[in-house]
Parts: sequence; structure tokens; C-alpha cells
Amino acid sequence: MSDRRWQAALWVVFIFVLGFVAGGLSVNLYFSRAESEPPSSPSAHHATPEEATQKLAEELNLSSEQQEQIHQILVQTQQTYRDLRQEVRPRFRAIRSQSQSSIRTLLNPDQQVKFDELVRRRDEESRKRYGRKE
Repeated sequence: MSDRRWQAALWVVFIFVLGFVAGGLSVNLYFSRAESEPPSSPSAHHATPEEATQKLAEELNLSSEQQEQIHQILVQTQQTYRDLRQEVRPRFRAIRSQSQSSIRTLLNPDQQVKFDELVRRRDEESRKRYGRKE
């Protein structure tokens, strides 16, 4: 094979590997944020049950009894979402772990150390942002 063909083949492989790594990091970032997004965090852009009840009361001219009932429904819904998030969190973590393992296999030992540090820092930032103890 000529030098140009080797160079072209190496570029194709390099671009493929780069795309694979970028895709893996993107999926990892997406799932790590999705799993750690608490339902009432400011970045989730969801109103609290109190805020939602108040807005509905103003817009629909709700009675006190309706407000109470709607508030209870929204509180229960919020808890249901939290329970569901807790239920699926292990699956998100497993996918994230598999993604990280796949990426690590492509890296040399020095890159693996740096990658592990990047993951550790991102995890620490996530814990600080969302108040997680894990």
C-alpha cells in the first residue's frame, strides 16, 4: 500500500476513534445530568407544588378547597417522580460506568489517569450542585 493510502487509512481510523470517544463522552454527560437532576432544582425549571398551585389558583380562580386538593395531587406527583428517579438511577449508573469503561480501554495509561481525574471532578461538581452525598 502506498504512503498516501496508509495516511488516508490512519486518518479514517483516527476520525472514527475520535467520534467514538466524543459520542461516549456526550452520552456519559447526558445520562449523568439526567440521573442527577432533582425535580425541584432551579435548573430543572419546574415549579414547586406551592408555586404551581398558586399559578393555577390565579389563572383558574380556584376555591380554597380546590387549591388544597390540587396541591396534594402535585405533592404526590412530585414524590412519585422522586421514587421513579430512585428506581432507575442504578440503570443510569450502569450505563455510565459501561461508557467510562469503554472509553478507558481506548486510552493509554497517562490518558486513563487524566480521564479518571476528569470523571472524579465532574462527579464532585455534580455532588456540590445537587447536594448529593454519594
